[in-house]
Amino acid sequence: MKDKGISRDVGSGARRTRGEDPGLGGFHRASGHLPETTTHSAPSSKGERRRRRVPDDGRYPDGKDDKRTKSAMMIWTMLLGAGGIVVITMALFLWLKSEGDGRKDAAAAGGKAADLVRIDKPVETKKLGDADAVALATEALAARTDAEILQVIDPGPVPAAEVGEFLKVLEDREGSITGYDVMARLDSPREDMAGVVVSSEKDGKKGNRIALFTPDGTGRWKMDFPAFSRMAVPSWGDLLSGKAESAVVRVYVERDQYFNGPFSEADGWTCYGVASPDVDRLLFGYCKKGGDQDRAILSLLDIRKMARVTVVLGRAEGADGRQFVIKRVLAHDWLVGDEPADGAGG
Repeated sequence: MKDKGISRDVGSGARRTRGEDPGLGGFHRASGHLPETTTHSAPSSKGERRRRRVPDDGRYPDGKDDKRTKSAMMIWTMLLGAGGIVVITMALFLWLKSEGDGRKDAAAAGGKAADLVRIDKPVETKKLGDADAVALATEALAARTDAEILQVIDPGPVPAAEVGEFLKVLEDREGSITGYDVMARLDSPREDMAGVVVSSEKDGKKGNRIALFTPDGTGRWKMDFPAFSRMAVPSWGDLLSGKAESAVVRVYVERDQYFNGPFSEADGWTCYGVASPDVDRLLFGYCKKGGDQDRAILSLLDIRKMARVTVVLGRAEGADGRQFVIKRVLAHDWLVGDEPADGAGG
């Protein structure tokens, strides 16, 4: 199916290796026992052995009453013991059955991860837990109708219908989803963000996309579609061909030392390697050393080798096709907020 509309702004293929860094409690059984008791017979007042009076109804002929009494007591004891065993066995059976039913219910509940976040049950917490993040990512990638999409996805500048079309053809383009991994670290200092790496594979080729979440104005957490689709405005094709003079792009950056043409270290430029899963070659971005954009990027690279940023890349006169000026740093990571990462910029 043709991917319409979104292709101008959205990355089409993520073939980078997997991104960053995600029981039942024991049952304490109470044990106890009945106190031991001993029954004593009252002694004779004279210390004599008393003769047992035997009834003359013929029940105990020939003086064998003691043996018959003992035999009867043994039979009753055995019957009572057997009855007790039956009662205990039934009680144990019922207890085990209730335990098994409880575990089945727990397993059924655990198997419905997506039910943690349903369309009619928005997550409205200050922090998005790991289980909720995975469930929300699952829910978002399964959304197709406009209503479903708007409940769990922030579409950004594109219509919900285009988001649905993008998600619909994503599996054909990048393969089946093979896993969801909660990101332990984001490249943004924002606390109201969460991330999940969505891994996929097609024809033995692995890739991934990053689902970033933040709450909207009502407190409902949603997946940011521009971040997930790695949206570029205008498209990468327009920027690289020279048709567009600048573009907002979502890229990885790291320190580099490629100085050439209009960019020299002596003139006060800082060089960064710029990479995108949607571009098949390494690019270079330059900003004035110590400027707003340079400080915004260095604040990330002080603690990591590579970082995700959303920047405005612009063409420069005399530069080759891989060299661009980093005109703005709009966000640390790929989710753009209200305040640019480079402050006022310039």
